[in-house]
Amino acid sequence: MAKKDIKVVVDLGSHTLRALVFSYGTDGGMEILKKAVLHLPAGSHAKRTADKLREILFATIKNFEKIPSSVVVALGPHMGEMEVAVWKARVLPRDRALSYKDLETQFENLAEARRDPSKTQLTSPANIYVNGYAVPRDRLDIRGKINELDFGVLVFSMPREVGDVLVEARRSFGGMTLDLTPVITAEAEALVKRGGTG
Repeated sequence: MAKKDIKVVVDLGSHTLRALVFSYGTDGGMEILKKAVLHLPAGSHAKRTADKLREILFATIKNFEKIPSSVVVALGPHMGEMEVAVWKARVLPRDRALSYKDLETQFENLAEARRDPSKTQLTSPANIYVNGYAVPRDRLDIRGKINELDFGVLVFSMPREVGDVLVEARRSFGGMTLDLTPVITAEAEALVKRGGTG
């Protein structure tokens, strides 16, 4: 009999690391398989927290004898610094509507141009502004002349040594998707989905 497809979510807090292992049944319902709470000494360095994440992932694989199909890690504020910024994109002449692919390319170019090599940075577009007006991402059909294209961006920056541990964890678990996200972004997405709009 095939082992269950398991997923893991981890909250890296300043004093506590919480993990939840779960799977979805054939009826679509969520089944919680294991919960774990690890208390960290006060003032723990972010790198130590990142090391503990690796330990929990190794223990999960050993316990379930299976690599999780996905792991989502919510990074608490002690892991780095959060900045809200507005990035101005280069506007190019076009004879068609603006597509998601256009926006993705613009955003990736901006992120690469602003990357700080001394840090590990996670960037996430929060808003899109066209000619100064916010555009809902679920109703993107932008036509006409575009004079300005801006992104409202969440930038989460970690010391390089912390980011290296997390990136290496992602590389070392073959076949596993490991998504890193600031906890504020994870909470916002959860609220949207709970409200039935995501």
